[in-house]
Amino acid sequence: LRKDERVVFKGAGSLPSGLTTSNAGTLLLNSDVTQRAGTAVPGQFIWNGAGGFAAGTAAGITVALGQTPSGATQTLQWGSSYLSANSTLVFGSEYSQGAVRFQNSIDLASNQGNVAVYGTYLGSQGNLAPDARYTAYMSGNITNGGLNVGGAGYNGTLYLTGQNQLSSFVLNGGLVSTIDDHANLGHLMQSTGGSVTIKGGTLVLGGAEKMTTVDVQAGGQIVAGAALTTG
Repeated sequence: LRKDERVVFKGAGSLPSGLTTSNAGTLLLNSDVTQRAGTAVPGQFIWNGAGGFAAGTAAGITVALGQTPSGATQTLQWGSSYLSANSTLVFGSEYSQGAVRFQNSIDLASNQGNVAVYGTYLGSQGNLAPDARYTAYMSGNITNGGLNVGGAGYNGTLYLTGQNQLSSFVLNGGLVSTIDDHANLGHLMQSTGGSVTIKGGTLVLGGAEKMTTVDVQAGGQIVAGAALTTG
């Protein structure tokens, strides 16, 4: 991937059941990514649909869009000219060899963000050592909106270890955890709470959380490692 190449992700697939490897393109890479997301100059990433990154090496890759020499990264704006409101961030593919570590924070700008991790979580409850090929880590802060995760064929493992402040959260399948397999601990919901809907899969909460409404449907579960306040 050359530094001056513009990449536009525009897969037509969507969550929870319309995403496939033919309509959710991913870049299979062996090296880390630091180019910016944007539309201003060549060499930037744009999402106008479903797409993202997969690791072609067992060591995995780190995606730190807009990383500066000091290590700071770009905060992405959902619903912007480079990350449209109907986009889905996709991690992994049928050719993945390792995990994707995504370090950018995201301002959802009152939108619902969509995240999909290819594969299927096959571990048992509390198992925090899943198959790296079907695993993504999002360590930035995701704030100011809701998050929709997982779908048919994209029920891998997603670690959310940033200090997230979500107003709503929907899990369609797979494993989402706020504590990762290196004991990094994040947060999920905003301080005033929000709605949580588990349509399938497992949500693991490593720390205390507040939720105003909770809907756990057949096939779903919540595992709480600390105080969970509802209402």
